[in-house]
Amino acid sequence: MTQTSDTPSRKCDLCAGEMKLLGRLPRRANQTQRLVFRCSACDNVIQEQT
Repeated sequence: MTQTSDTPSRKCDLCAGEMKLLGRLPRRANQTQRLVFRCSACDNVIQEQT
């Protein structure tokens, strides 16, 4: 599976492994859209604002 340039990517803060985009949480009221990533190496999950 190849990533396109429009697919967000991130390195894991715990193990420096490549994290996979799990999904996008929609924008609500005064909050921005959030991206949810999971590291396949250590199972770390993180949200990040866009």
